[in-house]
Amino acid sequence: MNNTFNPNIPVPKSELLIRLLNGDESAIIELLDYYDSYITASAAIPVLNADGQREGIFVSDDLKQEIIYRILRSIPLIRGKIRALLEPPKPYIVVIRDGI
Repeated sequence: MNNTFNPNIPVPKSELLIRLLNGDESAIIELLDYYDSYITASAAIPVLNADGQREGIFVSDDLKQEIIYRILRSIPLIRGKIRALLEPPKPYIVVIRDGI
């Protein structure tokens, strides 16, 4: 797995990510809105004709919901991992720099 930052792949603004990590519920909605086109593209299934030629795509609502569910489920896990790294519990600041 390549964990190198790629500046060509857009990421949400740092203020949104910080709000998300601090438990701001409206940030969750903004994050899902930000990634909606990526989620939809990931849930797209090609439709093939009898000859195996692609005729279009079908966006699976079930698959889209599963992707959203996994994103929502991962947010508390990320918060927990960050807090565990900072034992004993104390206030913390996460700095996320845009465009690095």
